[in-house]
Amino acid sequence: MATNPFSDAWTKEEKKRSDALTASINKALSASSLLSKVDKATKDKPNSSKPPSDINKLFEKALGDAVKAGTRDYTGMTIDTEMTYKVEKDKWRATAKADTKFIKKNISSKTITVKKGDTLFKIAESHYGDGIYYPVIADANPKQVKFKGDFIVAHSQLKLPALDVLDKKAETEWMTSAIKGDLTKYKEQKGNEICLPSIDFDLRKV
Repeated sequence: MATNPFSDAWTKEEKKRSDALTASINKALSASSLLSKVDKATKDKPNSSKPPSDINKLFEKALGDAVKAGTRDYTGMTIDTEMTYKVEKDKWRATAKADTKFIKKNISSKTITVKKGDTLFKIAESHYGDGIYYPVIADANPKQVKFKGDFIVAHSQLKLPALDVLDKKAETEWMTSAIKGDLTKYKEQKGNEICLPSIDFDLRKV
């Protein structure tokens, strides 16, 4: 399987989104409106590591609502949360941690014959589901892809390596800027239309 040039960017983005969701959840868990309901529902002095079910439901609902509110930002990702309870001055309080991970799919390898009018972007889009993976094709075919990707020959064969890609529901536009510095050798690679080579004859040398 090909080395994935996006792995580090994915890991950084996962942490960024995990931290953002964690902050949103903890803001909801510490909201005065919620704590007022929790305090009102607390009948007895806490003497266990976990609150009664009715109080637990209040915290769980607040956590669920916070996650639901941010769902749009986590499309194509799994979300795991962990709640921690504590007692402060005989009052139940809670904090939580969120862990988000991109859903990934492995695409098997394949060899294709390039058609006139194809581009690296179009080929990547067809095989991997998103054109943003075109640098992987260029890297796997250094002899076929020339001039920083601006020239690939129609009717030649390209190897499309096996690769982990993000779920098709995941938004990938952020990857363009996120990995630009890590893929400097591809920054001029525009995936232009494939050109057929021309041959010039010097009849004076025949």
